[in-house]
Amino acid sequence: MRSGARLAAVILLSGSLLDYQTAFAASLPDFQQVRAAHRSSYAVLLDRHDKILQMLQLDRSEQRLPWVALDELSPAMQQALLVSEDRRFFQHHGVDWRAFVGAAWENLRYDTHRGASTLTMQLAGLLDKTLARNVGGRTYAQKWQQIREADALEKHWSKAQILDTYLNLVTFRSDLSGINAASQALFHVAPAAIDAAQASILAALLRGPNAKPAKVAARACGVALHMKPPGPSCATISNLAYNSLTGHPEVPSGVTLAPDLAEQYLTAPSERLVTSINIKIQKMALNSLQTQLKRSPKIGAGAIVILKNSTAEILAYANARGNEPMAADQITVARPIDTLAQPFLYELAIEQRRITAATVLNGTPVPISVPNTYPGYINDASTPLWVSARFALGEGLAVPAAQVLDRISADDFISRLQALALHVPDPAVPLQAESSLLDLANAYQTLANHGVYRMASLRIGGLENAQTILSADASAIVGNILADRSAHGGSAIPGIDGYASYAEAEDDTQQWCVGSTGKVTVAVWMGNTDRKTLNVNGNRAARTWRTVVNALNRVLYPGPAPTLPGGIVVQQIDYQPPVEPSRDELFLPGTALQQTQSVPALSK
Repeated sequence: MRSGARLAAVILLSGSLLDYQTAFAASLPDFQQVRAAHRSSYAVLLDRHDKILQMLQLDRSEQRLPWVALDELSPAMQQALLVSEDRRFFQHHGVDWRAFVGAAWENLRYDTHRGASTLTMQLAGLLDKTLARNVGGRTYAQKWQQIREADALEKHWSKAQILDTYLNLVTFRSDLSGINAASQALFHVAPAAIDAAQASILAALLRGPNAKPAKVAARACGVALHMKPPGPSCATISNLAYNSLTGHPEVPSGVTLAPDLAEQYLTAPSERLVTSINIKIQKMALNSLQTQLKRSPKIGAGAIVILKNSTAEILAYANARGNEPMAADQITVARPIDTLAQPFLYELAIEQRRITAATVLNGTPVPISVPNTYPGYINDASTPLWVSARFALGEGLAVPAAQVLDRISADDFISRLQALALHVPDPAVPLQAESSLLDLANAYQTLANHGVYRMASLRIGGLENAQTILSADASAIVGNILADRSAHGGSAIPGIDGYASYAEAEDDTQQWCVGSTGKVTVAVWMGNTDRKTLNVNGNRAARTWRTVVNALNRVLYPGPAPTLPGGIVVQQIDYQPPVEPSRDELFLPGTALQQTQSVPALSK
C-alpha cells in the first residue's frame, strides 16, 4: 500500500509536469529587489575615508555580512558548489529531469529519500518561506510548488543571478548565513580568497550544515575528487575541517578602534555610519594611551579626544582600559576639572579690560582678601610673592585666580562657562567647575578658534551653528600664555616639537592635559574610576598628550604657531624690583602699560 501510494503520486505528478505553467511569475521577486532587501546583521562605523573603525552585531538571530557579488567570489567556490549540488546547472532550465526521475525511482524502490533539487529549486525554497524543508522533508505539494517557482526563476533571472543569490542566502553552518559570513567565520578569509580545500568543505556543509567534522570532511573529500586538478589532498581537507568546524564559529570582529562610539551611534543592522574620525589619528591616539597605561599599572583607565580647530570635527575619540577592563566611556563623564577652567577666567578678565597679561597679582601662599568659601590656597613656599597674570595662568596658581575673579562679575564668569558647556555645581565657588573630557576639549578648541564656538561633532565638515563666545584678541593672548614655556615654569611638559599651548591638572585620583597645536586640540584624561589613589610619579596624561601632539606636529598635522590678530599691541615691559624677566608682552588696544612696572611691597 505504501509503495503503491507513492508510485501513484509520482505518476500523477509526472503527468502534471508536462503542462505546468508559470503562474507564479507575477509574484516572483526581482533580483535587484532581493539584493536591495539583503541586510547585514552588523552595523559598521567608518572613518572619514570609509575605513572600518568598528563592527557591531545588532541582529543576533544570525551572522550575516554584506552581499558579495558573483564576480567577487573565488572560482574554486563556484566550481565546488556545482560539483556538489548541481553538475548540470548550466544545461537544465530549473529542474534536472534526468536526476529527478532517477531519484524518484530510487526512492520508490529502495526508500533512500534521495533528493534531486537543483540550485534553482533550492533558491526557490530560500525565497518562499512556505517551502521551508521540514524534518521529514517537503511534501509532494511543496515539491510541486518548488518546481513551478524554479521554472519561473529560470525564465526571469539569469544563471549568474541565481548563483549569486543562492550563495548569499544559504545557511552554511550554525547561524552563518551567506558565503561572506561563512568564509570569514570558518577560515578568516574573504570570499574572493577561498581556496579549493575551503571550497570543498563549504560545499559539503550545504548537505548537512551542522554535521560532525568527520562527516563533513568525508563529503568534502568526495567533492574535491571531482574538481579540476591539482586538488587538495583528503588529509589536508580533513585537518582543515577538524580545525575550523569545532566550536561555535564567529565572524571576526576585525578592527576594534572605537567600541564606545559604535555603542552610542550604531542603531540598526546593516547601518554604515561615516564619521569625521581619522583612522590614522585614532590608531595613534589609542596606541599612545595603551602604552602609557602599560607603563602605569596603577592607573585604571584613560581617554583622549582630538578636535579639528576650525570645525570642531572629532578626529579621534578613544578609551583605553588598564586595570579596569570594564570601565565605561570616560569621555562623556563629568568630573571636577580643577585649574583647567582658569584660561576662560583670564580670557574674560582680559576681554573686559580688568587685567592684562602683565598685571601683577599677589601670589602669596597665605590667605588674602578672597571669599571665605574658596579653599584653594597654595602652600608651595617656592611660589613667588608677586606674579604676573601670565605666570599665574601658566602655572595654574589658585590665589591669583581668585583675585582675578574678584575683578569681574562671578555671574559673568559662570555664564561664560555655561556658554562653553562647562558646569558650575556651586555658584558660590565658580572656580570649581566640572566638565566631560569632550566638552573640555570643545571649550579649548573654541579658545584656539579665535573664540568661535561650534559644538564638537562626528559630522564631516562640522556643524553649522557657529557662534562667537570669546574675544578673538583675548583668546589669542591666553593661547599665547598657554604656549609660553617660561610661563609654565619652563619644564611642565618637556620635549614638545613645534607649537603647542596647553594646561594640565591633577589630583590623587586623576590627571588631565588639554591644549592645542595650530590645527588641532587634544584633551587627555587618565585616572581611576573608583577614585583610588594613583600613586604615580608625574602627570601621565601630560606625557600621553606630549606623545600625541609630537606625532601630530611631525606627521599628520604639521603647522606653525597661529598668527596674532592685527589689533594686538606688542610692548616690552620691565618689573621693578625684577620679580620676572623683561619681555615683550601682548595687550589689547588701549591697555598697554608703562614700560617699567613697579611691584608693590608685600603687605604682611
